[in-house]
Amino acid sequence: MLLIRVLPLIVGLADYARATVVNAPNPEEEPYRYNLTYQPPLKISKEPEYRDDPEKTDAIAEAFRHSWQGYYNYAFPKDTLHPLSRTFENDLSGFGSTAIESLTTAIIMGEKSIIDRVIWYIGGATFTVTKLVEEEVNVYDATIRLVGSMVSAYDLLNGPYRKYATTKSSLDALLNQAVVFAEVLNVAFGTKTRIPAAGMFLTPMIQRSGRLETTLAVAGGMGVELDAIHHRSGYKSLWKNFVNGFKALIKQPVVHHRVLPGLLPDKVNTHQAGFASTKGGYTRNTAGFYHGIAKLRNLDSERYKRITKLWTKSAEAIMKHLSSHPYTHAHRNMTFLSRFQDAQHLPGAEITSCSAGAMFMLGGATLKRQRYIEFGLRIAETCWEVVNGMPSGLPPQKFKWVDAELEAGTRRNPLPPVHLEELANRTGFWPTRRSYHLESDVIETMYYAYRMTGDVKWQNRAWDMFVNINSSCRVPHGFVGIKDVTVKDGHDINGERVDDLRQLINKMEGEWMSRTLKYFYLMFAPNGPSQLKWNGDGAFVFSHGGHLIQKPQWRKLNAFGKWRRKKLPDWDKADSTVSYHGTEYDD
Repeated sequence: MLLIRVLPLIVGLADYARATVVNAPNPEEEPYRYNLTYQPPLKISKEPEYRDDPEKTDAIAEAFRHSWQGYYNYAFPKDTLHPLSRTFENDLSGFGSTAIESLTTAIIMGEKSIIDRVIWYIGGATFTVTKLVEEEVNVYDATIRLVGSMVSAYDLLNGPYRKYATTKSSLDALLNQAVVFAEVLNVAFGTKTRIPAAGMFLTPMIQRSGRLETTLAVAGGMGVELDAIHHRSGYKSLWKNFVNGFKALIKQPVVHHRVLPGLLPDKVNTHQAGFASTKGGYTRNTAGFYHGIAKLRNLDSERYKRITKLWTKSAEAIMKHLSSHPYTHAHRNMTFLSRFQDAQHLPGAEITSCSAGAMFMLGGATLKRQRYIEFGLRIAETCWEVVNGMPSGLPPQKFKWVDAELEAGTRRNPLPPVHLEELANRTGFWPTRRSYHLESDVIETMYYAYRMTGDVKWQNRAWDMFVNINSSCRVPHGFVGIKDVTVKDGHDINGERVDDLRQLINKMEGEWMSRTLKYFYLMFAPNGPSQLKWNGDGAFVFSHGGHLIQKPQWRKLNAFGKWRRKKLPDWDKADSTVSYHGTEYDD
């Protein structure tokens, strides 16, 4: 009798053993799916040892001060500095975006004079009108860059950086202004589906733009900032509108023969909640959505636990359908994320795809799933190769490669141009848009890789990249982008002479001071509450705008009292029939 009971178990174990052997990775058969030499999975069971470097943080902080001085002298309180011409532009409706979004970096670096100046400006700023009539406000950028920064500064100065807070009234002004701006932005959620419009107008009256189409990032990528506003102010309407719009979005059916399974198209109709595109991938139009739900899950694991299935489904789909490897044998351990159109993946990517590495590592740490962390590290390694493969040591905005699984030389999988063949054979890819605009995507993922592993190679690589930026992009009044990352020492990829001044892009993007320099600095800063934790259990979560938002369970860090806010209900309990509380100008 005992043998009868045990025999099925023995057979089952034998079947499992055979299946394990059969399904084990074979790098000789499929070298492009694994490292060329198969390595056992990296297991991280305790906090890594980190190494801070005061000399490097001082150098990075000096670059921040240099950038601020140029902006303050020639652009403050406008949006964006043009360092070469010492002029400015208002590319975010003239709200002073560079000043506001660089505040959190100034706090982390301890730049007290800059902190005081920006807080003074925010306290007197007006976020309910624009200086130009019928100027469209970008809802997504205003939320993640400006509202997110004000809430983050409020958290940081109430918490681990309280020594830089001057008065309680100045801190209250940060939150009050964030709430005022959020109330204005709520108008964008007045659509039939509660999916926000991409733009809105404040002058002469507050109203949504008439466009019915928005991106996936706008539709579902602002959750962290709106949750933070709700948590700190009790302002529920905006949060509920976001939740209901998000639910309407993810309930929409997807035509699977035109979209890869598990992924969503990059364009959404705000009136019907349907999808308005068959394109997608991990791009500028979609990254905020996929990264945003990972951040929400990390922000509050109890209230957003139901979002786990959505993120894991998306993550698995990205790994299965978008992973792509160059056809050259020497580069088949590189893992790119391709884009797709009409359910076919196309070997080409934006530099935005590099931030997917950070997303996978955050999701893996949050859910305690090592395979996601490992995949994120593979993305980080590949993106470093993209940086290191360019003569300037800086990444291009867009690039392509010849996919190993597709027929080479076709319209879907073209060969590199003749003049870039040598570069493609050497690196495994070639740039299709050669400019660099001080983006943060690569350094963000490298920072996450360092915090997950403690491996100093990521610090060394980050420093090499910073040195390259400092030598190629620094000008007397700030930092600028460059037009061609294949240019080095005044010569392009073909050896032709390139005028140094003509190589520069006369614009210092706000992202440079708010995100890029922040991640560079934290890479070498001492361990502390503002650093990413290896297991995902830190006090803060980095928003998509690069701002640190304090998690609800960490309210004990507050300096002014220990008032604990009532725990919010699970987001699935939000009333789907909640009425929109907008303004008298809504139609």
